[in-house]
Amino acid sequence: MDALSPRNRSATSLLVATAMFAATGAVADQKGKPEPLLIQEQGSFAVGGAAVNTPGTYDNNKPSAEGQSFHGDHLYAFYQVPQNPKALPIVMLAHDIRRMGDKAQATFAKGLRSAIEEVRKHLGEDADEGKAAAIYSQLVGGLILARATAASDPEFSEKLMEAAREAASQQIVGSSNSA
Repeated sequence: MDALSPRNRSATSLLVATAMFAATGAVADQKGKPEPLLIQEQGSFAVGGAAVNTPGTYDNNKPSAEGQSFHGDHLYAFYQVPQNPKALPIVMLAHDIRRMGDKAQATFAKGLRSAIEEVRKHLGEDADEGKAAAIYSQLVGGLILARATAASDPEFSEKLMEAAREAASQQIVGSSNSA
């Protein structure tokens, strides 16, 4: 059951793409009472997995292993997309991905490489992956710290995010000027 259906492949691609390009999102305004969260879309999907079926026919009146199926090595994801979403999922995914299986980790790594490659393209033809990875990591790190302090100290939170954006922008501009 390695192949994903077109719908699951699209959903997985969308999830990974959204997660990977998250570092440029802005921190939400946390002043005062937060607005209610309005949901634009929600759903679920399953990815990967294997099923083992036992021979026979299951009889609910005589429970046994006959005709049963056992499922494992899969991911079931439930998601909600708020109205006016901000692209921030990498902040959550990066923390939990190490606890997921090999397939999920490989998908995350592939998406992360893709995001870093997008940054590298903005640095010029001769830019290396290391510099692009450093810029992307700086943005994600700034975002994590900004979100962690947003409720208790919104001004500091915004300064953290702005500092990460500004430093990354200077590195990008500096790379394109020297190329």
